[in-house]
Amino acid sequence: MTRFALCILITCITSITCLAQELEVASVYNPVQENDTLLQVKNMLAQENDTIRTDSLQDFQDKYDNNRFKRGRQFLHNDTVWKDYAMGTRVHLQRLTDTDTLVTIRKNDIKPILESLAINFGVWGYDHFFKDADWADVNAHTIHHNLRCKWILDHDSYSGNQFSHPYHGSMFYNAARYHGHDYYTSALYPLIGSCVWEYFCETNEPSYNDFLSTGIGGSAIGEMTHRVSDLVFDNSKTGVRRIFREIVGSFINPSRGFHRLFSGEMWRVSPSRGKRVSPEPFSLDVGIGNRYMREMRRQKRQKNVAYIDFAMNYGEHFDGKDHHQPFDFFRLYAQLNLSNEDPTFSDIDIRGRIATKQFQSHNDWKFDLGLYQVFKYVDNYGENGKSKSRMNAGDFAFVNEACSFGAGLYTEKVNHGISFSNDFMLDAIAFGGNTADYFSKRTYNYASGFSLRNEIRFCVNNRMVIGDDFYFVRMYMFKGNEPLKPDTPVEYSKWAWGDKGNCSIYQNRAYLQFFLKHNLKLNAEHKLFYRRSNYASFDNVHAKSFELRFGIIYAI
Repeated sequence: MTRFALCILITCITSITCLAQELEVASVYNPVQENDTLLQVKNMLAQENDTIRTDSLQDFQDKYDNNRFKRGRQFLHNDTVWKDYAMGTRVHLQRLTDTDTLVTIRKNDIKPILESLAINFGVWGYDHFFKDADWADVNAHTIHHNLRCKWILDHDSYSGNQFSHPYHGSMFYNAARYHGHDYYTSALYPLIGSCVWEYFCETNEPSYNDFLSTGIGGSAIGEMTHRVSDLVFDNSKTGVRRIFREIVGSFINPSRGFHRLFSGEMWRVSPSRGKRVSPEPFSLDVGIGNRYMREMRRQKRQKNVAYIDFAMNYGEHFDGKDHHQPFDFFRLYAQLNLSNEDPTFSDIDIRGRIATKQFQSHNDWKFDLGLYQVFKYVDNYGENGKSKSRMNAGDFAFVNEACSFGAGLYTEKVNHGISFSNDFMLDAIAFGGNTADYFSKRTYNYASGFSLRNEIRFCVNNRMVIGDDFYFVRMYMFKGNEPLKPDTPVEYSKWAWGDKGNCSIYQNRAYLQFFLKHNLKLNAEHKLFYRRSNYASFDNVHAKSFELRFGIIYAI
C-alpha cells in the first residue's frame, strides 16, 4: 500500500509541472475599489487576443503599479501570469470564462458512505488476493474479536502508519466532497471509513493511531488533492491533451476519477470546463539538485543524494475577498530522493488555511492572521527507518504531524527595492511521531506536543531572495516502554507510546536564490539539524547533523 500511494503522489506532483504550461489560466482578480482609469485599461486588455500588445500591457502595468502596487504584483508575459514581489515567484491567475460555470452539486449523505465501503473493500481485496497479506485474512472470528477487544497502538511501519493511512483517508474525504459536502462535513467521512476498516478489514486489533492519522490526516491530503485535481480536469479539451488530463487527474484524485469514468464525464466534451471549485491563483516551483549530508557527532559519516522538490502556493494571503473557504489558500512542499538507498519521499508539508482575519496598517504593512490544518511527514531513512547507507538513522529523525492544527501570522511589506515577508506558525500536535532510540517494537515513538516555525524572506530588486526557515518541535511520549522484566506481559507494549520521555528537534534552513531569468533561479541552502531526546528509563540521546544543498529552481 505504501509504494502504491507513493507512486500516485509522485504522479500527482510531476503532472502539475507538465500541465501548468497548458492550463488556460486567467484572472479572477478582484481588487478593492479600483479607479475608473484602471478599469478602462483592464477592459481594453480583456478585449485583446491571447497575445497582448506590449505597449498596451506596459500601459496597464504602469497604471497598476502606480495605483495598486501595494498588492505586490507585476505582469510578466500576459495578464494571466504575474510576478509576486514578496514571494519572488510567478503566479498563475485563473478565471471562469463566458462559457464556464461552476458545477451545481446536490448533496447526498448515503452515497459517500457506500463509496467508502467500496474503497475499503477494494483495498482489502488487493491486499488479500494479490499480496496474500496475513492480516487481510479476516473471518467472522476476527471481526467478533475486534468488536469486543480494546483499542491499541500498533507497531506497523512508519511510512504505513504515517503516510499510507492518511492517503487512504483522503479517498473517503474526496468521496464526500464529490457529493456536495463542504470541508467540515467531509472531514467526518474519513473517521467513519477508518472505523469500518479497523473493525472489519484486518485481523489486527483496532488502533488509535490508525484512526487518528486516517481520519484527520486524510482530510488535509483530501482537500489538497480535491483542489489540485480541479486544476487538471477540463471537459472542454479533446484528443491527447484530454486523455492526459484524465489520467493525471484520476491519479491525483482517484475518487473523482472513478466518478468521471462511470458517469461518462471522462469523455464528454462541453464548452464548460466542469470546475467544482471557484478558481484561485497558484504558483509552482520545481527544484532539482544535490543534497550533501554529514553527521556532526559520532563517526561524522557523510553521503550525497540527488533530489527533486516541489513548492506550490494555492491561493493568496491577500486576495481582497470578503468571505473565505477552508483551504482557499494552502502551501504544499514535497521532496523526493533520487536514490534507491533512501526513501522516495523524505519531506511532505501541507499547511491549509481554514479561517483568516486580514488587516493593513496605514503604511502598507499587511497582516494575515489565520487558523491552519497541518500535515507534516519527514522520513529520511525509508521503510521501517532503516537506511541502506552507513549513515546513523538517529541523526536524521522522523517527524510526523498527522493530527495538527495551529495559528499563523503572515506579515508582508512590498517595496520597489526590497520586499519583506515573515510567516510565523504555532501548531498543537494532537498525535504524531518521532525517532525511537530504544523501543524494540518500532523505530519511532508515538507522541503529542507542539511545533513552532518561522520563515523570514527578503526579495531584493527582483534579483535575489534571501531567507531563513526555522522549525522547532517538542513532543512528549506519555506512556513508555521501560526496561522489561521477565514477568512483564507481552500485551504491555500494545499500549506503549514508545520510549517514555520527551524529544526536542531543532531545524534551521538558510537559503539564497539568484534569478537567472524571470522563471529560473539558482538555489543554495544550508540546513542545520539537532535532536535532543530525554528518556525516563534510558540514557538521553543527542544527535546533530547538517546538510548543504545546491540546485536550480524553475518557476512554472
